[in-house]
Amino acid sequence: MAANLYVAVGLVILLASSLIAGGAFFGLKPIFLVNLDALSTAGVGEGIGLILLAYLFTFVAMAAAVSLALLFSTLTDSGLTAMAGAMVLIIIMLVLGNIGALGFLRPYFFTSHVLASFNIFRDPIAWDPIRDALINFAVWIAGTTSVAWLIFRRKDIRS
Repeated sequence: MAANLYVAVGLVILLASSLIAGGAFFGLKPIFLVNLDALSTAGVGEGIGLILLAYLFTFVAMAAAVSLALLFSTLTDSGLTAMAGAMVLIIIMLVLGNIGALGFLRPYFFTSHVLASFNIFRDPIAWDPIRDALINFAVWIAGTTSVAWLIFRRKDIRS
């Protein structure tokens, strides 16, 4: 929970600073949405709402990475090793997901679904890829956290 809290605080700081800096340099204006048929925009309020939705999506994606690091932390005594192991596995997933012959693995990697957040900025919003990505993230979070809990249960933490 602490790691997810750090992620949430970091995302809130990033969101606030990006809105302040973007508003200061460019002003708060309607944003353009991806629409192949016609030019489409969203008002300032709706645009900020879409940005908030994209940040929430990003938080869930990062929670999947945090749960993977939690699993590695139950396998080692070093927090740095756990984070490095999780990052190495994430990089491996990114590489394997981009090899054409291994394309059948792509839907199972949570790294393949991170870019589904761009569908939030379509007109109309494409909910199917977002739903599929959130299901994938939830499976990774539940699976790795459950395995981490099973491993941690068996550890002797009194020694």
